[in-house]
Amino acid sequence: LLRFGEREFRGGVFLHPAGEEAFHVVNFLDAESYLAGVLSEELYPHWSVATYEAQAIAARTFAIYTMNHRDIQQWYDVVATQASQVYGGASAESGRAWSAVRRTHGKVLTYGPTGQEKMFLAQYSASNGGYVNGVDVIRSVDEIMPFRGGQRDARDNEWSKRYRWPAVKISKADIHLAITERYKSARALTDVSKVIVVETTSYGVPVWLDIFDSAGKNIRIRAYDLRSCLQRVSGRVAGGGAIRSINCKIRDIGDAIEFYDGRGFGHGVGLSQWGAEAKARRNWPAEKILQFYYPGAKVLEMY
Repeated sequence: LLRFGEREFRGGVFLHPAGEEAFHVVNFLDAESYLAGVLSEELYPHWSVATYEAQAIAARTFAIYTMNHRDIQQWYDVVATQASQVYGGASAESGRAWSAVRRTHGKVLTYGPTGQEKMFLAQYSASNGGYVNGVDVIRSVDEIMPFRGGQRDARDNEWSKRYRWPAVKISKADIHLAITERYKSARALTDVSKVIVVETTSYGVPVWLDIFDSAGKNIRIRAYDLRSCLQRVSGRVAGGGAIRSINCKIRDIGDAIEFYDGRGFGHGVGLSQWGAEAKARRNWPAEKILQFYYPGAKVLEMY
């Protein structure tokens, strides 16, 4: 767990009680040092300077926005995993990461009229699979221009090692297990008999699903949430962790549901890391990359 202090704060590690038999390890550090330990984990070491700088600005925005909107009862701002951003600590830092952090020092992404700019939760993923997803694919928030999505990005994603992934079959029994562990409403379903895509984006990415049991009862959940549910039980469900994105097609094959024609890795909202690197190799600077993935956003110096 990590929490940020002032820039001049030297940091430290603190233990905080978490029940009678456990404690949280909380690393206090300044945001710029944190970013140096993030970039080297989120990007490949040989990737372009512009990619590192674009990632630094997006990651700084994500971290500071999260810090400013966290639960005041929470003893930390972010975690060190993909649940926030991957952080490898001081041992993960590199010269390229520190150079990008210093060159973008204090810069964040904002939106809104001049003088009234606000930061937003600058989410990003490895590869969007050909289109930038709007934020409604993963969560319900007020629509803002930087997260409307829909930009075609195939040219810059197709060279990604993770652009395409093979079909994955998940048994209906395992889908029932996954959703009932996550959603109380799903516990009213006796089983899973069919999964129907009821809404997609204009370019075909599933957004909402109806999941029915054999008695005809159903619940509606996001397709992305079904993927998340399956990931949470991946140690007990064959193929649960193999659905790399929800940019795929879904069909019933009897006792199982097949996720096929899959593309991309992650939620596909905001910056695509592989796409950013392809653009950097075509000599796009960091701010032009960010303008593509977050249209209408402004890069401002916060400090």
